[in-house]
Amino acid sequence: MIALLIPLGIYLVNFDLSEWNFLMIGIWLLFLFFILHMFLGTSYTITKDKLYIKSGFIKYPTIAIASIKSIEETKSIYSSPAPSFDRIRINYEKYSEVIVSPRDKAQFIKDLQKINPTITYNK
Repeated sequence: MIALLIPLGIYLVNFDLSEWNFLMIGIWLLFLFFILHMFLGTSYTITKDKLYIKSGFIKYPTIAIASIKSIEETKSIYSSPAPSFDRIRINYEKYSEVIVSPRDKAQFIKDLQKINPTITYNK
């Protein structure tokens, strides 16, 4: 997030009213709103048999908890509904996976294993 604010701050320090700066500031603010919404709007909901993942405006396909095979720690930087780099990879169905970053990883994994005890967890 700081990496996004630094260029805006530099731009504002060099602010010149004679150019289209208000338009540029508006574009930066819209971009920051979008990024903040993606970060703050990320949620993982566990029901009795499904895992729902939402990241900002994007809803990911529902995952049947019974189809989850394993969970493992990852430092992958691939784009995913995980606003933190402290991530876990959920492997489900035959070749599907999703990377998430719940606030309380241990409890999240326990909740999934409570519903599907066959889920393995690899650190």
